[in-house]
Amino acid sequence: MIRLSLPSLLFVVAPLAAVCAVEPAAPPTPVAMPPRRAWESAPEATKAAWIAQRDALVHVDLSADQRRQIVIARGTPAADEYHAHPTTALLADDKTMFCVWNIGHGGHAGPMARSDDGGLTWTRLDDTLPPNFVNFRNCPSLYRITDPAGKERLWVFAASTLVQEPREFPGRLQGWMPRIVSEDDGGTWRESRRCRPRSETTARFAA
Repeated sequence: MIRLSLPSLLFVVAPLAAVCAVEPAAPPTPVAMPPRRAWESAPEATKAAWIAQRDALVHVDLSADQRRQIVIARGTPAADEYHAHPTTALLADDKTMFCVWNIGHGGHAGPMARSDDGGLTWTRLDDTLPPNFVNFRNCPSLYRITDPAGKERLWVFAASTLVQEPREFPGRLQGWMPRIVSEDDGGTWRESRRCRPRSETTARFAA
């Protein structure tokens, strides 16, 4: 505790008052902030074309039309029950579909579901996937890709394997942009080596 007598207090305060009695500083010159969106700095003709395209979009709200809604995985607001970032792929038969997603915002992967009737009914496939898939993190994205020879494969990419509580096992692959692949229209899946040694662009690609 600091104790000051009245004379010493006056001695301290008076010099401080003299020091503080200076001219007020001039206000800083406002600095123009750069545009937050690319279209705001675009040429007027380009900006007008973008706005016209935006205004031409038709918005259909299906939130109240439950007859047109199919629930694959019903979650709750709880962090470990929030199903997020789903992506789907439709096979060439126009009826077989796959869907993958993660648990929590940018959380770990693991869930996958299959529909054989165009999305009307779904079957979970979580237990049939490679064991490391549950360690994939952030926006698993599903792609149907055909190679130059005409072979179709289903690929699932994610951002990384950096989950908070990984499921460890011998030989587990780790790194950026991990992936699993199916070469038989989703009948079986295997893990392939990660795509990148570092993190650049992986989240954008996977998202």
